[in-house]
Amino acid sequence: MQQERFSILDGGLEQSSLQTVEEARRHLADSLRAGGSECPCCGAQVKPYRVTITKNMLRELRWAVDNSNAVVDGSIFPQQAKFVDFADAPDDIRASRTISKLRYFGLVEKKLRIDLDGSEREVQGCWRPTAKGIRFALGMLSLRTRALVFRGETLDQLGEKESAADIMSRGTTGDEVRDEP
Repeated sequence: MQQERFSILDGGLEQSSLQTVEEARRHLADSLRAGGSECPCCGAQVKPYRVTITKNMLRELRWAVDNSNAVVDGSIFPQQAKFVDFADAPDDIRASRTISKLRYFGLVEKKLRIDLDGSEREVQGCWRPTAKGIRFALGMLSLRTRALVFRGETLDQLGEKESAADIMSRGTTGDEVRDEP
């Protein structure tokens, strides 16, 4: 199969080089891990976002675990975890609206429905804790609580591993604002 090549303008019309799409993707991925750069294909500025698990996010996860029927009489049954509708959550949990960011860490999954045309659509406000999310919420697991995210995909998880107790013991100054450009 022949590699399709395209021209990249670097610093002006005089300088150009040919690069495959795969090479451009590799270059873009490397630049994102370094903080972002210009897209080699279109010239747009691209940058990743850093997301850190906060106390509010952990409270939402714990509410989801408690209401998913995954823990029964002190035993964990992740395969029984049901989707919970955050419209039914207490006001403070519902107001936080950060549960979706926990998907970057593999701690929750969004409920999907399949339409008659075969397309998948998200069901608004319905989330289910994963087995990993249940173990993390219950203090049985430590993980890296910072993620590097680009276009809704996790590129990397960063920092030291932390437990749920570590997150809850963090100071309050600046802790709850953790989406960083």
